[in-house]
Amino acid sequence: MEGRSGPRGGQHPRAEAERLTPHTAIHLLRLLAEAGLPPDVGNLVPGAGPEAGAPLADHPDVDLVSFTGGLETGRRLMAAAAGTVKKVALDLGGKNPDIVFADAGFEATVGMALTAVFLHSGQVCPAGARLQVEDSPHDRFVDEVVRRARSIRLAGPFDARARTGPLISAAHRAKVEAYVAKGLAEGAVLRCGGSRPDRPDLADGYYCLPTVLDHYVSGMSVVREESFGPVLTVERFRSEEEAARLANDTVYGLAGAVWTSDEARAARGWRPGCGSARSGSTTTTPTSRKRSGADSSSPASAANSGPRGRPNIAGRSTSGATPVPRPRVGSTDPRLIHQALIHQALRHTH
Repeated sequence: MEGRSGPRGGQHPRAEAERLTPHTAIHLLRLLAEAGLPPDVGNLVPGAGPEAGAPLADHPDVDLVSFTGGLETGRRLMAAAAGTVKKVALDLGGKNPDIVFADAGFEATVGMALTAVFLHSGQVCPAGARLQVEDSPHDRFVDEVVRRARSIRLAGPFDARARTGPLISAAHRAKVEAYVAKGLAEGAVLRCGGSRPDRPDLADGYYCLPTVLDHYVSGMSVVREESFGPVLTVERFRSEEEAARLANDTVYGLAGAVWTSDEARAARGWRPGCGSARSGSTTTTPTSRKRSGADSSSPASAANSGPRGRPNIAGRSTSGATPVPRPRVGSTDPRLIHQALIHQALRHTH
């Protein structure tokens, strides 16, 4: 969580460190200080939410509160901020579709589907946790996703061969495992993963194997609710209209991606005001038939929302939002992914 306040003409951020991983924020502030950030311009408030975050939300000298986390906490922050009528920016999760049409470039799209959900073991708000594939390439596409998912190497941050890592806590791993179990009980078919790795060197970590659940049944909680873990659900569609209906079958509206080589389709059905997939940002990506591999796609279009700018679950209108596409790499190599993320961040900052 972050609050901003300061003298007239300036904004001084005050951030609350995540209680399970505070050292990342602490070291970031130290690096900023070493780089010359003036005293009191950047501030960190370690501690639990009620003691560290809540005072920022209702303090009269804080002008803006930004929070990424759960829906219930977001509601409380909005209520607290209302007393001083401060600005609020909330990111309260997502259940984001990756929509793959039959004419999409196969290799690049398979690689992106893996990256989109298994990067950081799915602990990313815009993670593409719902794979929606057109009927004709569905079986071949999903088979290849499963084959590659089985080969993803799990390990800690000091293993150069690692492709993804652990979950943040034992409690969170238990939550992810419960989602998988419920999905299987609701009729999903386990294609791979669904358990903890049996490698002795991973026994002390909170690891969960990359998991693919096929055979979507309408109303499945594992498809509609955010697990925030390495769990990919698979859906099949036969038309653009069905793809849009499936994409919207969730309360979330954070992000999404559409893969096609038909630029007319991309422009026609997946832009603001077209009544298709409703999300804060939808990346439509033409994939050329003349190229292959990790570089066979390039971002094409803009953000997506409903006809009047659908307020997403974060509590703000998404009309005209600026998209930040996911890194377009053809593998789950974290070094390539991080390079792409840095590139995208710089490009959208300047």
